Amino acid sequence: MPVYFESRTNKRKVNQDRYYYMEYRINHEAMLRIFLVADGMGGLAKGEKASDLASRKWLQKLQQMTLSEDFLGKSLTEQMEGIKRFSYQVVQEINEEVYRELMDQGIEGGTTLTAGILFFHTLILSNCGDSPAYLYQKDGSLIKLTRDQNVAEELVRQKKITRDSPLYEQKKHMLTDYIGKYRLAAPCVVSLDYQKGDMLLLGSDGAFGNLKEEELKNLIAGQKSHPEQLIETIFRKTEEMGEEDNQTMILYYEEEEKEEKKNFPQKRGWFRKR
Repeated sequence: MPVYFESRTNKRKVNQDRYYYMEYRINHEAMLRIFLVADGMGGLAKGEKASDLASRKWLQKLQQMTLSEDFLGKSLTEQMEGIKRFSYQVVQEINEEVYRELMDQGIEGGTTLTAGILFFHTLILSNCGDSPAYLYQKDGSLIKLTRDQNVAEELVRQKKITRDSPLYEQKKHMLTDYIGKYRLAAPCVVSLDYQKGDMLLLGSDGAFGNLKEEELKNLIAGQKSHPEQLIETIFRKTEEMGEEDNQTMILYYEEEEKEEKKNFPQKRGWFRKR
C-alpha cells in the first residue's frame, strides 16, 4: 500500500491530532481513497474531543453520501460534482453539529480539518483552518493545496505584513476559521489532476513547522526514493527548528510505472528456413 502515516505528541502532554486513511469501492471500477487530518486547537480545552468528533462525523457523512441515490447510478461527471459539493457543505454541517455537542457538554473546543478524496485521477481537497496539504509533482514542482485561514495570512494577503516579520509569528496561531465555532465555517476547496508519480502530503501545522516551501521541496526530493523515511526526516528537521506541537502526517505516493523491456526467449521451431 503506497501510504505512510505518523502521529506523535512531541513536547505536548496530549495529542489533539486525529488522522484517517480509508479506501473503499463504489463498484468494480470505482474506488475512493480518503485522507483526513484534524488538529484540535491547543489553546482551547478538549481540542482532542473536537478533532475526534469532526473526523468521525466527516467520514460518516461521506459514506452516507456515496451510498445515496444522489450518487449511485450517476455518471462519473455527476459523481465528481457531487464530491465537490459534499466537500464544501459537509464542513458547514459538522461545524454546527460539533459546536452544539461541545456546548451541551460544557466544552469550549475547536479543530482544523483537511480532507482529500482521490477518485480515479481527480483529487478533491478541502481545508478549514491551517493544517497544510502539498502536492509534490513528478516533475519536481511543489504546490500548496490549502489556504491557511489565520490572522497572519490574512494580514499578508492585505499586504500589511510580510511572512518574515515578528508580527506574523505572533498572529499565525490565531485562526480565522475552524470547526466548532458559533459562526458559519467556510472551507477552501480545490480540485486537480493526480497522476502516478505525484506525492500527496497532509499534516497538522506542527508537522511542517516553520519549514519554507523551498526547504520542504528539497527534503522531499532528497528522500523521494525512500518515501517510508520521509515523514521522519521532516519531523526531525522541524524539531531541530524548535517545533514543540503535536505532529501528524499522511503521505501518499504511488510510484509511476516504469516501462520495462521484455526479453522473450527465442523459440525453436521444427523447421528452419533455408
